[in-house]
Amino acid sequence: MENKIWFSRGTKIDDMILDKLIASDQNWQIIITSFDIYILFVKPILIQKWINDNFITISLFQKYIINDEEYYLYVSKKDYLISSSEHGPFPDNIISAQSFALALKETRTININIPLHNSIFIEQISRLLPTYSVSETFDDEYLLGKWLSGGVNISIRNVNRLSVLLNWMSKEDFYSIVESANLKLNMLKSPNNENIQKITQNNEKFILKGRPELENFFNEHIIDVINNTEKYKRMGINFPSAVILHGPPGCGKTFAVNKLIDFLDMPNYQISSATIGSPFIHDTSKKISQVFDKAIETAPSIIVIDEMEAFLSSRNTSNHNTHRLEEVAEFLRRIPEATEKNVLIIAMTNMIDTIDPAILRRGRFDHILEVKMPSIEETEELVESVLSKIPHNQNINIKDISARLLKRPLSDVTFVIKEACFYAAKNDIEFIDNELIISAINKLPPIKKEEIKIGFGVH
Repeated sequence: MENKIWFSRGTKIDDMILDKLIASDQNWQIIITSFDIYILFVKPILIQKWINDNFITISLFQKYIINDEEYYLYVSKKDYLISSSEHGPFPDNIISAQSFALALKETRTININIPLHNSIFIEQISRLLPTYSVSETFDDEYLLGKWLSGGVNISIRNVNRLSVLLNWMSKEDFYSIVESANLKLNMLKSPNNENIQKITQNNEKFILKGRPELENFFNEHIIDVINNTEKYKRMGINFPSAVILHGPPGCGKTFAVNKLIDFLDMPNYQISSATIGSPFIHDTSKKISQVFDKAIETAPSIIVIDEMEAFLSSRNTSNHNTHRLEEVAEFLRRIPEATEKNVLIIAMTNMIDTIDPAILRRGRFDHILEVKMPSIEETEELVESVLSKIPHNQNINIKDISARLLKRPLSDVTFVIKEACFYAAKNDIEFIDNELIISAINKLPPIKKEEIKIGFGVH
C-alpha cells in the first residue's frame, strides 16, 4: 500500500478539506476530509475497467484535473463508508458489517468469479469494486472473515476463532451477516438454544503434506483424543498433552501449528513477546495468567506459546532476574491446570537447549517434537497454494521452482512469489511466470554450506 497522498493535506475540494490518507494503491486512494467524509480518488485506467466490467456507470464519479493529471472522484455522504477490504477501515458495528455483506452479494450478481480480495467497498452504492491487483487472492469466505475480524486472515467457517475476535457481535448477528452475503455454512441448531447455531464437527483426517510423521502425530495424539473423548477417558486421558515443536527458523513450525488450528476450529490465544511482553515488574506474569484464565473460560481452546525461550529459558543462567523467575513459575503452575481443563498447549522454539529443565519434564510438555527444514513435498504444496491465489502462467514448472527453494525456510517461498508479483505489477504484466520467480530466487542470499537435515523427530 502506498502511503504518499496524491494531494497535499489541506487541499480544498468542493468545500471539503483533505485531511488523512486512509488506504491507497497504484491507481486509487481513499482520503477522509476534515468533515469526516470519505473521498475515493481513482485514475482513469481503473475507472475504465469498472465501466467495461459493468460495475459502475461514469455518472457516479466526478472528473477532476490537477497539475494536468486526470482523476475521478467519488464523494460519500456523511456516515457512509468507503474502505479497502484489505487495509480498512474495518467495521465496529452491526450496520457496517451488514452493509459490507450486502455489497458482496450485489457485486456477485454482476460477476461471480472476479477476485475481490483487495476490493474497494463503497457503502452508499452497495458495491465492492475490484482493483485487479496482481497479488495473493482468497475466496469470499475469507474476504468476509477478514473484513469482520479487522484484517485477520480467517474464514467465516472458523466460527469459534472468529467469536474470540468478534466480541462486539452476537452469534445470531454473525449468521445473519453470512446469510446477507449469500454465503452458505453447514449449520445445526444448538440443543441449548434453538436460536443459536454452530458448525458441524469436522471429522475429516488432518492433512499436512510433506510432513507425514507430524501429520500422524497430530491425528493420533491430538485430534483423535479430542474427537473420541469417552474412549480415552476410560483410560484416564482427558485431553491431549502439551506439545513443544522445536527446530531452526523457517522450518515450518508456525505453518504446521496454524494448519492444526484451522482444522480444530477452537478459540486460540497467543503468548509471545509481542502480545504480553512488558518492561514492568509483575506485569508480564499477570498477562500470562490472564491468557490462561481466558483459555480455560472458553475451553476447549488452544494456547500457542511462540518463541518460548523468551519466557521459559533456564533459571540457572546469570541473566535471569527476579521477575523472569516469576514468569517461569507462573507457567509451571498454569500449564498442568490448563491441560486438565481442556486447553491444548503448543509451544515453539528455535533454542530448545535453553529451556528450563522443569518445563521440559513429563507432566507439563509430554511431547517434544523436532521439526527440521521443509521437505520437497511441503515446499511444492506451499508453492502450489500461493500460486493458486494469484494470476500466473499455467506453464510454471512447480517442481523446478520447489527444487530451487529446497533447504530454504518456507517464508522464502512466499517472499519470492510476492517479489515476482511486485515486478509484474510494476511493469504492467498480467501474469507472473517462471522467469519472474527464478529472478526473485536468484536474489536470495546463498544457503550456508553446512548440511541442513530435512525431516521430523520425536523425543
